Amino acid sequence: QGRLDEAFEIIRRLHQQHPDYVFASIGLAHHHIQKGELDEAEALLQPLVSRKRFHYSEFNAFCGLQIDLYLARKNADAARSWLNMWEMTNPDTPALEYWRRQVEEAKRQTGLSIERYWSQMK
Repeated sequence: QGRLDEAFEIIRRLHQQHPDYVFASIGLAHHHIQKGELDEAEALLQPLVSRKRFHYSEFNAFCGLQIDLYLARKNADAARSWLNMWEMTNPDTPALEYWRRQVEEAKRQTGLSIERYWSQMK
């Protein structure tokens, strides 16, 4: 357990020293998601949304964490959008299967998609 705190501190310092290092931002955001600190995680990820270029491994990690963030916010439709974009840009990524299952499970749990929501509002 104490090693997790130590790891977090190392990642925090790395991010402080190298704020443009994608994996440091992602590591910190992941920590915040696990602690339920979703606004903090989103603040770390937001600058990456406008980034023009990613290495494929950075993009894979970024998409996975965006999906994780939206699932933590109980927004399966936004998570599905990120998953779709990821599938279009890097369809052979092994992690996609895991995230497909996570998104589908979240959709089953909520049982309410945006389409159903709007059709009920009419």
